[in-house]
Amino acid sequence: MKIIRLSLKIFKPVFIGILMVVLLLNLINIYKRVILKEQLPFVFGYGNAIIVTGSMAPAINPGDVVIISKQREYKSGDIVTYQGNNTPVTHRILEQTPEGYITGGDANNTDDGEVEEHRIMGKVVKVIPNAGNIILFLQRPLGMLIMLLGLFAMIEAPRLAEKIRKKYQMKGADDT
Repeated sequence: MKIIRLSLKIFKPVFIGILMVVLLLNLINIYKRVILKEQLPFVFGYGNAIIVTGSMAPAINPGDVVIISKQREYKSGDIVTYQGNNTPVTHRILEQTPEGYITGGDANNTDDGEVEEHRIMGKVVKVIPNAGNIILFLQRPLGMLIMLLGLFAMIEAPRLAEKIRKKYQMKGADDT
């Protein structure tokens, strides 16, 4: 019982702190997407996107999350995210042109054509496999319910543990 209470004492503030940071970043993201109409918001110089197609397989698969960072320059072989018609596109730079870059998906038979330099949003600096599937699940009603139940359990667990401890202490006193 002591181990549970100690674990909760340590884990609860850490969990709440992480939750607050995630909430703040999500609010900034929502503001930038909805109010400022940014296709891919950047917070502290980094943006993220959930990959929805297999055009970059096997390097990046559907359901992966990519972390993007703006760079001063880009070169052939870099995987970049650029402004597409309606959504950001993440593909590899195949070659540089005077006005920008020729890009294409690793799994595609054709290139995307020329992408002007000003449309490049950033370079993929990290791929987090399958994290997008988790994020998409947590955005659904069942996922939100599970998060709320988890948060409720974290807040209520110490009180319930104390109640159970007192009940067993009283039961032990009654048996004598």
